[in-house]
Amino acid sequence: FFKYHEYRTTRIRVPDYVSEYGAYTNSQNIKDARTLVLPYRPEDSYVESTNWGYWSLATVHSLLNKNNHVSFNLSNSDIENNLLLNLYALIDAGQTKWVGEAKRLGINYLLVRDDVLGTDIKKAPKLIDTKNIKRTLNTSADVSLVKSFGPWHLYKMREVSPHITFATGYHVIRDYSD
Repeated sequence: FFKYHEYRTTRIRVPDYVSEYGAYTNSQNIKDARTLVLPYRPEDSYVESTNWGYWSLATVHSLLNKNNHVSFNLSNSDIENNLLLNLYALIDAGQTKWVGEAKRLGINYLLVRDDVLGTDIKKAPKLIDTKNIKRTLNTSADVSLVKSFGPWHLYKMREVSPHITFATGYHVIRDYSD
């Protein structure tokens, strides 16, 4: 293990709530659901960074289970990331039309994480404020808090039927030779 930056090291201790979230979502059979991961990191970075030391291009959630977690990331197309940026902005601003956009994208759950750090490597990391996000979700009749896992809060959308699907990272190649 080594310290590769003033605020970053390769040695971390994964908090219990991370494992609890993974176990819960795996046991609830929500593998076909789509969970929007919040907050968005405004530094236009694809890096996942937490106050417990996780720092990687792979989101923590992708390592916990096979559930469909939707977030701004490198494997999305530009169009997909732009749709997500719009949704993140609507939620953060508390605009009610976020609900329609979330339903259009087939979002079933929302995971708000209060342990996410800004990712500017030149500055001391600080937590991203989720106060506006939680106010929007807690005052909406279209979502309900399912369960909290330490600083992670899982909400469920009511009545979702997907209209837009996100492509996976896999490509289908056809063999036309006989």
